[in-house]
Amino acid sequence: IGEVENRGLEVGVGATVFQTARFNWSLNGNIAFNQNKVLSLGGLGDLINIPNAFGTGYPPFLLQDGRPMYAYYVIKNIGILSQDDINNPKVAKLPKQAVGDEKYQDVNGDGIIDANDRQYGGQPTPKYTWGLTNTFRYKAFDLNVQVYGQHGGAILSYLARAIDNPGNGTATTLGTWRVRYSDYHPALNSPRGKIGYSYAIPYTTSDWVYSTDFVRIQNITLGYNLKSVMKNGFFNSARVYASLLNWFGQDRYKGGVNPEAENTNLTSGTYPLPGDYGAMPLNKSAIIGVNFGF
Repeated sequence: IGEVENRGLEVGVGATVFQTARFNWSLNGNIAFNQNKVLSLGGLGDLINIPNAFGTGYPPFLLQDGRPMYAYYVIKNIGILSQDDINNPKVAKLPKQAVGDEKYQDVNGDGIIDANDRQYGGQPTPKYTWGLTNTFRYKAFDLNVQVYGQHGGAILSYLARAIDNPGNGTATTLGTWRVRYSDYHPALNSPRGKIGYSYAIPYTTSDWVYSTDFVRIQNITLGYNLKSVMKNGFFNSARVYASLLNWFGQDRYKGGVNPEAENTNLTSGTYPLPGDYGAMPLNKSAIIGVNFGF
């Protein structure tokens, strides 16, 4: 029987930042550290490769002593092959590769790019998440701004692989090939575009592992207390408000639409493998309402 360690720590603070007779600014924040780590695989060795439906021969997930569960295990892209690389027999290449093709890291130094060159490529769970809530009050007005973020995680996007792999055809959408290497544009900042590969590319590379770091303004709510303009005594309180949910944010996830997306479409067995193969984006909402208290 294997053993997995899960640890978590959450810290929250709150304070009044500024206050006068008419204005008040209060701030509440929290940060949560989460960690899981494989301690033992129950006598099965120190590493288990976990294949999926898209990684035959190059399993992109692993369970390994000392690593987070379902860590990514991929071949790393380290640039573009130059003519010097092609001429140098010590630079590992796939058969029939040419100048402008992707260059992969030969981890074990045997001159061959294969499954033995896979390496740790990140973890599916963020190392920490955090949140900040700012509340401002001025006379009858109130403004609430909630900010949320996470850092230290990664996501394997087979959606990105499907829509931006030139071996799948010409309908690529991520824009990688707009500045692709060619005989007329020999810049080594993007690989040569090919409709069909004449060599066997690795099934899973670092090209499709993306950072899930993001910062998002989850909620902005502006309200006005109607108590001062309502002269009857029927209501104890009344407030009109407008809210925007998930309208603003910043992330580096170019392989999909939601860095928090984790679905199990990547599995070919019983393992709940994390990844993104077409998860939907977060809904944006605009809300106007009135609250009454009796």
